Amino acid sequence: MHLPFPLPVFAATRPDQIPPGVSRFIGVDGTIPGAALTWDHHRTGEPINLDAMPGIFDAGGYDGVATTSPDTDAAASVLAVMAGGKDRLPPEVRRWLEAASWRCDHLRAMPGATPEEDRVGNGLHTWVSREISAAHHLDRSAAFASVCGELAERLIRGEPLPWAEPVLPGQAAQVEQVRAERTKIMGAAALLDMRGMEAVPIQLLYERMPEVRVAAFVGDHERGGWRYTVGINPAHARPLTDLGPLLAALAREEFALGPPVLAPEPVPGAENWGGRATVFGSPWNHGSRLAPETVLRHLATFCGEATPPQAG
Repeated sequence: MHLPFPLPVFAATRPDQIPPGVSRFIGVDGTIPGAALTWDHHRTGEPINLDAMPGIFDAGGYDGVATTSPDTDAAASVLAVMAGGKDRLPPEVRRWLEAASWRCDHLRAMPGATPEEDRVGNGLHTWVSREISAAHHLDRSAAFASVCGELAERLIRGEPLPWAEPVLPGQAAQVEQVRAERTKIMGAAALLDMRGMEAVPIQLLYERMPEVRVAAFVGDHERGGWRYTVGINPAHARPLTDLGPLLAALAREEFALGPPVLAPEPVPGAENWGGRATVFGSPWNHGSRLAPETVLRHLATFCGEATPPQAG
């Protein structure tokens, strides 16, 4: 396969993270400050970011491609940019990338995927996730670029895409430890303390908590404070479909605590919480000031099983 535009790849959430010499770049799977062109399904509502991209386009005149979210969904979009559009990817490869993106963003098989497409997609997503997770937070941009470069080289050479076993020996025990020792449940909501923990298979963790409808994963932010990721549990018998009101409530409460948050709405540029209908997170560039207990009560309130927390 020929990739006509092997552009520099990076991850950024602030203008100072844009590499020197890059001035007119494309943003995918996130709204990056300074991007000349952006395809971001968080803003436009498509299930995966490839769905938000055109089939064919001319990437001439651009000098980079970036994301705010260095993950599988973003990597698939980078390959589409380099190919000059998703329709220029080999059909089989495109289906694998779509299946991997569904596993990344929805933690389940892509609707209509064959068992083989899901197997390849899930293993590809696992490989990308482990490669990026192994990097220190300051090196995630470089790790993302390396992953995209490896995928591009394999496409050019016609080689199979990388694949990794979704659950490694010992990870089931790690998941059980998190569920038993690091999880607080309030009604149909859960808070999982991942501070100091290695990454575990989130899908398997959700499967061990079928009573939970929405969960928050908490870690330490490198600049102090907490870092949260909130998502629906796709293993629930009646999974939620829209966390928008919950995201809005957390963004309003974060804004009430003052700067550096700039607006009460979860919109690009607000330095506030943000995301999409099924998964979202706390601010990129600074830690959240909301305590884990406060976040858990917001989740439980959203599920109709707790009284609203007091603002501030």
